[in-house]
Amino acid sequence: VETFGKEKALELARMFWPKREKMLEPILRNLGIYIKTSSAGRLFDAAASVLGLRDVVSYDAQAAIELEAMAKGKECAPFDIKDEGSDLLLDWRPAIEWLVEGLKHKGKEQLAAGFHDGLSRALVEVSKRLASQTGIRHVALSGGVWQNKRLLSVTSALLKKEGLEPLVHKNTSPNDECISLGQVAVGIDHWSN
Repeated sequence: VETFGKEKALELARMFWPKREKMLEPILRNLGIYIKTSSAGRLFDAAASVLGLRDVVSYDAQAAIELEAMAKGKECAPFDIKDEGSDLLLDWRPAIEWLVEGLKHKGKEQLAAGFHDGLSRALVEVSKRLASQTGIRHVALSGGVWQNKRLLSVTSALLKKEGLEPLVHKNTSPNDECISLGQVAVGIDHWSN
């Protein structure tokens, strides 16, 4: 809906998920009651669903893992970066539109690759802008999405090419268990002071 508007979104949803048509109208009618997410994982779920890989998962990151496995070739989906005062926002809508349009004339493997590589380039651009504003040259790549080898390797290489230093997990997974590890570290620091 954010990418195409309600009517076009409903038309596309009927095309992509015809067996779920009865669910679509109530969802679109009540969008205001749903919580928006800022999770990159949900973005990978959306891309996998648009490409027809999977719209229901059996385990965490299943759609993202399958999207990564499908990615072949060199393409680059467009992502916009919006400067909102002190925040830089990564706008994913052009990439979703690119995937939908790309289904008409590109292979799904190319589109999956373009999604990954376009996201990498956009994240590096955000990092460059922030580095120029703050002088900070280290970029922490943390969160479950960084288990994706293609995203990690492409982003790391592009960051290094720009003179930025990617920081990656070595002794722990980048996944959600590190949230609690960070909470423990903050708690220890808090209680020891």
